[in-house]
Amino acid sequence: ARGFQTGGAPGYQQVLAKDLRDRIDSLVRATSEPYLLPRDTMPPTREAQIAALYARLGEWNSAMDWIIRERQRRPKRFRLYVTNPDFAQLRADPQFMKLVEEDGLQGLLRGRR
Repeated sequence: ARGFQTGGAPGYQQVLAKDLRDRIDSLVRATSEPYLLPRDTMPPTREAQIAALYARLGEWNSAMDWIIRERQRRPKRFRLYVTNPDFAQLRADPQFMKLVEEDGLQGLLRGRR
């Protein structure tokens, strides 16, 4: 509200972006700590949370980096990104689509745009 009052919609976006980046920084710091079961293995994982925050910022390359990190550790969870509409923008990314094909997940995209 403060950001909107002082700067309108751009002010709000600026405050929101700072909040999202603070959350990303906190989660990234936590990735250097040992994983705890089950806290760090149940969705949303740290990687998934970071990818989602970058997606909200529209920083698709950074989101993709974290999706790849999670896919390396937990390959079957990649399908969650394929079906999640919040990550639909990645369907234009050749790297993302290559992974979709490697995992045989093209059927999950049929009828989705």
